[in-house]
Amino acid sequence: MSRWYWLWSLVLWGLIQFGFGRWPAAGREAWAVKHVALYIALPFLFLIATRSHRSIQWRWSPEARRWTIICCALALPVYAAALWLPGMQDYYPMWPIQPGAGGVAQYILAMLAVVGGTEFFYRGVMLLPLRGWGPAAVLLHLAPYVWIHVGKPMEEVLGSVAGGLFWGFAAYRSRTIYPGLISHTLGWAMLELVLALGRGQ
Repeated sequence: MSRWYWLWSLVLWGLIQFGFGRWPAAGREAWAVKHVALYIALPFLFLIATRSHRSIQWRWSPEARRWTIICCALALPVYAAALWLPGMQDYYPMWPIQPGAGGVAQYILAMLAVVGGTEFFYRGVMLLPLRGWGPAAVLLHLAPYVWIHVGKPMEEVLGSVAGGLFWGFAAYRSRTIYPGLISHTLGWAMLELVLALGRGQ
């Protein structure tokens, strides 16, 4: 089952990439909707169809809390350091952030959709159902995850290798996507908000 699941998950990944490239998204909200449809809704149906949804721990367990704290403690300083990288400064924020509490709230919701879709698909769909393969399951999702960062700053492409291993191992140990979802969202939000504020957006 695991072998066939892995092959079908790769087929699904290819279909998602094809759809992603064909679906124009003019702004952050459209980008978020695209992520929800292609990275959450479609993969969730795939999990149900393959009866693999039980592989993901949906409960906020003590192990999930412990690994979330670990991930935040290690990932957030890396994002803080990334603020000083010229490539990241030139690329982010991807879209303007509207001033005021409403604009920031709208931005946070969009980021939850984008990062939530990424973590759900790569760590949830492509990794956790293969947890029975042992730590090697972490490596299986790495190449597709790094691929989606190609075209972004080289610092981020290289960082996606470390991030994929780091968040993948956290998902593997905790059996859930929460550690990556929370620390990834907080780190990216910090990066874009600080850079946006620095430019007076």
